Amino acid sequence: MKKKTNSGLKIICLNRKARFNYFFEDLIEAGIVLKGSEIKSIRGGKVNIADSYAIEKNGEIVQSGTPKELYNKPINSYVAGFFGETNKFKGMVKNAEVQTPIGKIKTHNNLESKEVVIHVRPQGIKLTQEKTPVNGIKGTVMASKLMGSFSFVHLSVLDHNNEIVHVHSHMPASFIPGQSTAVGIEIDDEQIYVFPA
Repeated sequence: MKKKTNSGLKIICLNRKARFNYFFEDLIEAGIVLKGSEIKSIRGGKVNIADSYAIEKNGEIVQSGTPKELYNKPINSYVAGFFGETNKFKGMVKNAEVQTPIGKIKTHNNLESKEVVIHVRPQGIKLTQEKTPVNGIKGTVMASKLMGSFSFVHLSVLDHNNEIVHVHSHMPASFIPGQSTAVGIEIDDEQIYVFPA
């Protein structure tokens, strides 16, 4: 159904469920750039914006897409942290990798010799219970707690200056290590996001 706005523009699609599911503090009228395939769909009356979201920062849309796209393919550090906690590290790229307290993280060649910000989702930090000493990257469990479908593990690791860095991991519910136990750390590359600092 096409309605006219106060400015005389036609509304071609309206997400009525949004007003039912959410509370709006403010309304912003905005336009979007359409490409060939979208225009054909609009002319055919087949428009769906119910599963689309836009992330705003300082009055500008930073990224838009489905929740899955925004979560899995954030374009910057702000968007990466928008959907929940991430473990955040900074470092300098050397030989297409960055040394972090949780291990070496590979980067693109175009970031060589640049400072970067790295986000690792808690689900991307895989732990194994170890005896001390641990070969490879290790952490010490500060606390662990069952959160229903997963275990929240708070651990400490040492950076290159031997200073303590706190890291969070989400593990299967059956993994609940005791306080002060040693754990080995592996990183799931699918849960790592690297951006220029």
